[in-house]
Amino acid sequence: MASTIVIYVILYAGVLAFIIASVVRAVRYASLPLHMRWELYPVPHEDKERLAHGGSYFETKDWWTKPIPFNLAGELKWMLAEILFLKGLWEFKRKTWYRSYPFHLGLYMLIGATVLLFMNALLWILVPIAWAGGTGTVLHYAYTIIGLVGAGLALVGAVGLLIERLTDEDLKPYTTAGDIFNLAFF
Repeated sequence: MASTIVIYVILYAGVLAFIIASVVRAVRYASLPLHMRWELYPVPHEDKERLAHGGSYFETKDWWTKPIPFNLAGELKWMLAEILFLKGLWEFKRKTWYRSYPFHLGLYMLIGATVLLFMNALLWILVPIAWAGGTGTVLHYAYTIIGLVGAGLALVGAVGLLIERLTDEDLKPYTTAGDIFNLAFF
């Protein structure tokens, strides 16, 4: 009799743990920021015919029995267009692109200015004659101008994105406190 009670207690505890864990997971998923389909698709390494409509090899019948297609050239082309020009944002949310692109371009320019600054320092340490011969001056003006323009673009873009996040009703469901903090930090 006692062993039967123990078995029932374990079974009911397992069912209760499953229900609680399922509710916790559902609440966690529901509290995550929403994603828009255009942020997730198309999958750039898919075949060209699937890439055109944002499909996946999962659509193929018995996909698990076939080799997984991989299109490296397509993925690199897509990545460069997205990283350098924010192509998805240009196509699907142009109003935001006008704020986001200066911000990202400014960050890229700040990275470039930092690289030039380190090159200048290395040149000064390793080849002081070349540094004193004018190359150091050129690098100095290059990283100064690129850095200032980059900082200005990043600041203008961050302020624009912050204003958009705070005022655009369509972005409210996607805006978190972390988004506001990051943009205000910039």
